[in-house]
Amino acid sequence: MYLETMREAYEAYVVYSFFKLMREFLGNKEQAVAKMKRLSERQGRSQAKMLWPCCCAYAWRLDGQFLTRCSLGIFQVAPHADRYMRLLSFACRIPCPMLT
Repeated sequence: MYLETMREAYEAYVVYSFFKLMREFLGNKEQAVAKMKRLSERQGRSQAKMLWPCCCAYAWRLDGQFLTRCSLGIFQVAPHADRYMRLLSFACRIPCPMLT
């Protein structure tokens, strides 16, 4: 039970960290939408091409709504990472990296 909890906490932390890295790379929402628009114009398509096994799903438009939906999905996972990291840091008496 404890190992599963730790695995879930680590998974949530990794997903949240990757999201933060991508947001730093893309900039704020307006800059990110502008970058995606330039990329879609360069490639000649405005929708993301899905890879297997999701190739039968609907294509996603690369716009502000895409970023908003990605953010909402990440924030459904991220509170768990924050909660688990605080609990772990309290139990081990070490500073929590998510609190800095």
